[in-house]
Amino acid sequence: MSDNISSKEHLPLLPATRLLADAWNLYARKLVDFIEMYVFGLIGLLPLLVLGILALVFFAWMHLNSWPLYLLFGLLGLAALVWAIYYGTRAKIGLLLILKNDKAKVRENFQASKNLFFPYFLISLATGILIFLAFLLFIIPGIILSVSWSLVVVLIVFEDKHTFKSATKRSRELIKGYWWPVFGRFLIIGVLAMLVSLIMNIPMNSLSEVGKQAYSFVVNIFWALLSPLFVTYTYLLYKDLLSKK
Repeated sequence: MSDNISSKEHLPLLPATRLLADAWNLYARKLVDFIEMYVFGLIGLLPLLVLGILALVFFAWMHLNSWPLYLLFGLLGLAALVWAIYYGTRAKIGLLLILKNDKAKVRENFQASKNLFFPYFLISLATGILIFLAFLLFIIPGIILSVSWSLVVVLIVFEDKHTFKSATKRSRELIKGYWWPVFGRFLIIGVLAMLVSLIMNIPMNSLSEVGKQAYSFVVNIFWALLSPLFVTYTYLLYKDLLSKK
């Protein structure tokens, strides 16, 4: 029995090219759903937008100068920022739920994301801070942690790992014996993203200031639309690792 398990753990992962091709096909098939999920996430930005317009009216056009008004707008701005983070995080969860609940409607997946908000946000925040600190202190431990915990957010959604300990432990278990192949696959997609970014930045040198702002907006939209590809890539890598365990 142990021999069977040992040999199974050493089966090779899918080649990076195959993984990327499958991720692209899944991304293309679900693109409309991903965009719809983003629309739900953008609802969280509406309070900030309204508050920004009101601040422009009161302070720039009407030239009001009142500290209670400044305090009020500061508190409202903080509340609007929290609201935007809440909706934005739920949209990120929703992208994974689209992959998990293939038959469910996008609205249903967004509603389901509410129950996962706190574990997703808190575990993501904790792992992000620890990885950042590891990079600041020693770069290599930061790389090790970032790869070892790379499946944490997927596990929160797909395996209901709702505590920091259970999510990070399970991620390490899946990646154990495959750390270098996983590192290589993330390195490849990271290098590809960097190359695309460098190519897209080439026109910036020949644009006016207004043109640069407009082009930057287009580039940001491009990356926002492309970001679910990284989600599908990580999801398929998780499925591949799961099949080897």
